[in-house]
Amino acid sequence: MIQVTLKDDVVKEYESGITVAEIAKSLGMGLYKAACLAKVDGKVCDLRTVLTESAKVEILTFDDEDGKKAFRHTASHILAQAVKRLYPEAKLAIGPAIDNGFYYDFDVDFSFTPEILEKIEAEMKKIVKEGIPLERHEMSPEDAIKYMEEKGEIYKVELIREHADKGENISFFKQGDFDELCAGPHLPDTSRVKAFKLTSATGAYWRGDSKQKMLQRIYGTAFTKQADLEAYLEQVEEAKKRDHNKLGRELELFTTAEIIGQGLPILLPKGARIIQLLQRFVEDEEQRRGWLLTKTPYMAFSGLLAYVALADGEVSDDEVATVRNMFERMGLTETERAMCIGNCMMVKKGYKDAREGAKALSRALNPSARTFLYALLWRVANADRCVSEGERKVLDEIGETLKLDSAVLSRIRAGDFPKPD
Repeated sequence: MIQVTLKDDVVKEYESGITVAEIAKSLGMGLYKAACLAKVDGKVCDLRTVLTESAKVEILTFDDEDGKKAFRHTASHILAQAVKRLYPEAKLAIGPAIDNGFYYDFDVDFSFTPEILEKIEAEMKKIVKEGIPLERHEMSPEDAIKYMEEKGEIYKVELIREHADKGENISFFKQGDFDELCAGPHLPDTSRVKAFKLTSATGAYWRGDSKQKMLQRIYGTAFTKQADLEAYLEQVEEAKKRDHNKLGRELELFTTAEIIGQGLPILLPKGARIIQLLQRFVEDEEQRRGWLLTKTPYMAFSGLLAYVALADGEVSDDEVATVRNMFERMGLTETERAMCIGNCMMVKKGYKDAREGAKALSRALNPSARTFLYALLWRVANADRCVSEGERKVLDEIGETLKLDSAVLSRIRAGDFPKPD
């Protein structure tokens, strides 16, 4: 007999040689039907795992992240099997589970149209109905390479070769007439993946490298219940309606150009006007709270250090090296260092109007008479705030900055900001 420690440290005895699936069944048919895989002594494994020694066992369902991953990974195998049945000439690449679903990359000489995706989905439903077991088996790297070469699976051969020198066997999961290179774990059979949908298809370079061949990727998602699948798909459709890329173009706010970069919007007149109003709105709120606007030069000598600007005397090489290392650890660019220097020089050189004006304004708004220096960095629409204050006031100033940010965001969420005509 072996002792199995279950959830909440409950200990039960079982015959040696029992499978994890049998343990799940002994705990109730509801858990058995919902089980996707398990953790044995903290290691994720499938439900066919045989126990010969005492262990701690945790049954995982779709509600667990690892369970969800195995469920959707099995769905990707069903997709691959369906494609190979319909298009035997297709070569298989990779098919992992991802956030909210799965995908599989195929090397084919055509694109997967919506009509083809429907055809593949229909074949997947047949595979699910067949309830084909997923059975793990292993080969030596040499045999695995030969096996995949005979099948013409060039991408699998490449993957196997990369692991051949580790001295470990290569694992596969056999699914009827379909055999897939995979470490697993997986569901016991295909019958459990009843609620799924192929959502889109696109091109994808092998291993994300533009120098490699363009493959065809199919995306999909899978759930344990049809109602959950439909709710998710409805959520996705609603999100598409609110997608900023779609709305931005429809409302003529911005456009993009591949030569510039898809993440870099080109603001059209309407969009530029909105940004202009938002910037003015934020600047007014900052001024109301005691921040003063300054502008530093757009260019500066490279290699400057902010603390050198503040130093009243000679600076040793060691001190320069110390501060340079500090900036490097902070990840500051030359531009950001120059911004720091510009504001530090304002404090050191004693620009009376800026300093006294800030004190006077902050006195009117707050009795603690804080000194605020605010620099606007004209990259995107970011504000680079520079606060000159004693060490004891640092936490107070952080709090004030967070209050400012919170106030601005709250008003924007509530729609309380200037709108274009």
